[in-house]
Amino acid sequence: MSSSIISLLALAGKQITIYLGIFTLVAGVIGGLLNIIIFL
Repeated sequence: MSSSIISLLALAGKQITIYLGIFTLVAGVIGGLLNIIIFL
């Protein structure tokens, strides 16, 4: 039982890391584009 909980937590941690990384990348690209548009 405990090994399935551990593997579930590991999977959830991986998914959180992936989605937060994608969100950070998209937010950075949008911020960079806005920066270029505003200061050009």
